[in-house]
Amino acid sequence: MKHMQTSLTDVTMGFAALAALGVVGANWILAPLLPPAMLFKLSVWSVVAGYALVLRNMSSHRAPALFFPLGMLLAAAGGTCSATTFLLLALLILSWIRSGLLLPQRRAAGVLAEALFCGGGAGIVYLMAPTTLLGAGLGVWLFFLVQAFYGLVVPVEYMPEGSTCDPFDSARHKAETILEAWDQ
Repeated sequence: MKHMQTSLTDVTMGFAALAALGVVGANWILAPLLPPAMLFKLSVWSVVAGYALVLRNMSSHRAPALFFPLGMLLAAAGGTCSATTFLLLALLILSWIRSGLLLPQRRAAGVLAEALFCGGGAGIVYLMAPTTLLGAGLGVWLFFLVQAFYGLVVPVEYMPEGSTCDPFDSARHKAETILEAWDQ
């Protein structure tokens, strides 16, 4: 039986597609009910909250660690800040959650990686300048595709909650994976 390890890159790419479809669907359904600014803020909040839950499931932290940053972002969504200010706050909170959950012991590397990937993803979406609902979905998809590179550049170990990882078992498993690939 082969051991399958899910990487942050794979999970983020899957989340990119689901988030893009979710944003398009939710905006299509809720557009008659909410003002555009509130709909934008709630869409951004829901995507950040969803990705935070995905990250939480890939770490050993518990869900209450997410309540404060996501609560702050939700409070800002209900406030009077501009869409740009809210988006920058969402990027900062996403960076805080990802660095706090995945790289708690490597602060300098985390800050540099967050600046590169969140800034790069936001910059690409800004250059794309989505103005339609389909453009917004593509923007979300594109942003999270850039985020998928985070797992390739920054080493992130996935360890399910409650599991203990022996370094020798991990090395043995990696060697077996290499040898199995060599035999095929």
